[in-house]
Amino acid sequence: MTGFSGRPRRGCWIALERVVAAARSVTTVRPLHFIFHSEHVGSTLVSGLLDETRVVLPLREPLPLRSLVEVHDWLGEPQSLDGPAPKYDTTCPLLSLPHKLQTTLDTIPAPSSYLKAPAEFAEPWAEKLRANGKRRVQVGIAWSGNPQYVNDVNRSIPLEKLLPLLSTPQVNFISVQKDVRATDEGLLVGAGVSDFRSELSDFAQTAALIEQLDLVISVDTSVAHLAGALGKPVWIALSAVSGWRWLEDRSDPPWYPTARLFCQKQVGDWEPLLAEVKNALVAFVAQQSSSA
Repeated sequence: MTGFSGRPRRGCWIALERVVAAARSVTTVRPLHFIFHSEHVGSTLVSGLLDETRVVLPLREPLPLRSLVEVHDWLGEPQSLDGPAPKYDTTCPLLSLPHKLQTTLDTIPAPSSYLKAPAEFAEPWAEKLRANGKRRVQVGIAWSGNPQYVNDVNRSIPLEKLLPLLSTPQVNFISVQKDVRATDEGLLVGAGVSDFRSELSDFAQTAALIEQLDLVISVDTSVAHLAGALGKPVWIALSAVSGWRWLEDRSDPPWYPTARLFCQKQVGDWEPLLAEVKNALVAFVAQQSSSA
């Protein structure tokens, strides 16, 4: 991919500050409006922009990002792809921006966080988790994504493979998935994982839940991007054939300072990776306990 140094896998996660810096060299007395469009939710959770700039996100109906988008001043009113086009100054496919901006690893804006959940959602979720386990470490998990995704067979983890991880002492595991597959229902209950899916009506509610957690462990799905954008510690379990946005031979993605990557060595072999995650989680719990 033109514009990226290093060894990319096969994709990109975009931050937008440089396009605004370039565009604001054009004389204007009003906020600039940009339209960036993408086919995937993960590629739509983009970084904050400079002042006096608005990004318009065309989204497919229904609009699960609407209430999350509306609390950020740098984002304009989300627009349905089924409606008329809004007024704008320029448009660009989201994943074409690195090429257009000649982005390198050294010029990727990587703030500690750039999204937040609506403030009014915080206390209800805090109360639910206080009732869920006051003295335990609260860990969100997302083990599978959209089954229609072309690489889902490789990126999602069968829930039964997570059972040793879910037995980690002093941890309350909370599902942060909106959808749970029928084959996982019984295992989820048997493992004692808290399941609030009926209350995760959109990404704003999911964001509010994540903000109350100590850690998120996720496969390569929108939940991982959301946690990273919120500045929450997130561990991302990657298939050996994961998206190129994660690059190769590194555990620290350039997009999210709070993220840590755990990479599969062979396609389909999740056990060594999950054992590594469990060892890291035991250490994380000990650290949390010592600082409490």
